[in-house]
Amino acid sequence: MLYFLPETMRHINITATEKTPAIVGDTEEGTLTISGKSLPENPRDFYTPFSDWLNEFYKTPSNSIKVVFDIEYFNTSTSNILVEILRQLQILRENKEVSVIWRYEEDDIDMEDVGNDFKIMVGDLITLEPKKPA
Repeated sequence: MLYFLPETMRHINITATEKTPAIVGDTEEGTLTISGKSLPENPRDFYTPFSDWLNEFYKTPSNSIKVVFDIEYFNTSTSNILVEILRQLQILRENKEVSVIWRYEEDDIDMEDVGNDFKIMVGDLITLEPKKPA
């Protein structure tokens, strides 16, 4: 069965604010990037459209998705949501090729440790990628 997403679900483009990250995804290209700070008052409400988009991506004929997390800082309640997203990507991996890049400033030991913690939870789904300070 061929599944077609409504045009509104093919792309996700949430603009970053002081408290929320930018989320940009394209089902046809199989790309998704989450970047910036994540300190929303209610992370579940903020991330629900993204989660819905990811569930719809699961139904597309696209064979792969590359997800890049380039998060500078996030609060504790966001970490719970990120774990849920990673678990969702693990499920997606059963039928599609999924790669997850966890980017962090090479001198940011805390974000590197978080990436390693997530990697312990979801295994080789995640690749850590240090970036040079700007």
